[in-house]
Amino acid sequence: MSSSHGQSKSCECDDPEVAQIAAQLMTDTQLKQLISAWDDLPDAVRAGIIAMVKAATPEA
Repeated sequence: MSSSHGQSKSCECDDPEVAQIAAQLMTDTQLKQLISAWDDLPDAVRAGIIAMVKAATPEA
C-alpha cells in the first residue's frame, strides 16, 4: 500500500464487502503486512497463499 494514502480512521463505501475489508485493515497488522508485500512476493509464494486460503475456505 502506498504511504501517500490518508490515515483516515473511517471508510465510506457503498459496498459492504469493501467496507469490511477496510475495517480489517485498520486492526489486523498481519493482513496489512501481507497486502503491503504482495507485489514483491514471488509468483510461487502468492500461489501458495491463495491455495491455502482456498483449502481453508471452500466457499472462496
